[in-house]
Amino acid sequence: MGCYIHEYTVLCRPVSVGTLLGDLTDTQLRDWGEDTAVQLVEHGADVDEIGHKHGTHTLHYLVRLSMRLGL
Repeated sequence: MGCYIHEYTVLCRPVSVGTLLGDLTDTQLRDWGEDTAVQLVEHGADVDEIGHKHGTHTLHYLVRLSMRLGL
C-alpha cells in the first residue's frame, strides 16, 4: 500500500511511518527519513501507528529516536 491521489490531495493513511522509521539507518534518518516521515504524517499517515509498531507510545519512541540521532 502507499499514497494515493484523491481530489488533488495526497492521502498517505495506509503508509506505515513506524516501519519506515524502524527500517532506516541513522544516516538515512538524518539525511531524508525525518523529512519524509513528517510529510507522510502531514498528508494523513497515522501518528499513533508509529508507537504501536514499536510497542510503546509514539512520543516516547520519537524522543528516544531523537536522542539516539542527536537531534
